[in-house]
Amino acid sequence: MPPYIFNFEIHTHIHHFLSATNTMTESTTAPSTSTSTELEVLVALVGRLSAASMEAMRLAVEVQARLPAVVAGERAAATAAADAAAAAAAAAELTADPVWVRGVPKTPAEIVAQYPEGSGETWYVVIRGREPGFYRTSAEADRVCNGVPNQLKEKKKSRRDAIAWYRSLYEGPDGEGVQKWTEA
Repeated sequence: MPPYIFNFEIHTHIHHFLSATNTMTESTTAPSTSTSTELEVLVALVGRLSAASMEAMRLAVEVQARLPAVVAGERAAATAAADAAAAAAAAAELTADPVWVRGVPKTPAEIVAQYPEGSGETWYVVIRGREPGFYRTSAEADRVCNGVPNQLKEKKKSRRDAIAWYRSLYEGPDGEGVQKWTEA
């Protein structure tokens, strides 16, 4: 629908509304000033809506007029720009810090069951890392912790000490103290 027809229809509806309202207020003995004020506000809002609608239609026509030139003459430039943006995004992704998401760590009971008595004396306990738990070597514990924010690990001399430390930091049903982190 052309914009001038839409605008004409709005003004026609406003005119009919005003005529009906004037007829109603003439039939009453005392016209209401609040109704008059509300009506003025409504008319002003409809006028602003009409102006915004006209501006939106003008912009749509302008965009449609420019679209064939972009599609026909500048397709190569747009493709080159998109390729450059993709390369920049890929480079930024390689240098950006990873996003970490919390997972559910093993409970102390699961840790005790996984590492039975007599399964070694020296333990590396990971409290905050990719997979919290017990590890036999420092290299294994480092592999699980490297890059993780606020990582926490410690070497314990016995299974009993390792389990006690893990339990003391586990806290709550979801293990708020023990934190499992994975890259998103």
